[in-house]
Amino acid sequence: MSIQKVGFNVAEYALKNKMGIGSFRLKDGSSVKILQDQDKNLIQFFQLKNGELIGAKGYQGPSSNFQAANYLCDLEKNAENAEELEKAWANSCEFDVMA
Repeated sequence: MSIQKVGFNVAEYALKNKMGIGSFRLKDGSSVKILQDQDKNLIQFFQLKNGELIGAKGYQGPSSNFQAANYLCDLEKNAENAEELEKAWANSCEFDVMA
């Protein structure tokens, strides 16, 4: 696994690209940021730990929700709290210009 220092703020990136954003923690101490642009059927996942990118995944197109749901099911096993994961998904579905 390759680790990269994140060269941008994920929340600012989401705001700039008019994407909803949500976040939940994993048991290993990392967090997963979920970004969505529902108009473009675009969903992105960034897994971060100590400011470093340790994983990323993205889906776009008509099946993006289905693919993202499968990925979230895999992540749920390692989530600290399943309710936090569900809230992160809900938050990512809505773009909030005030975020």
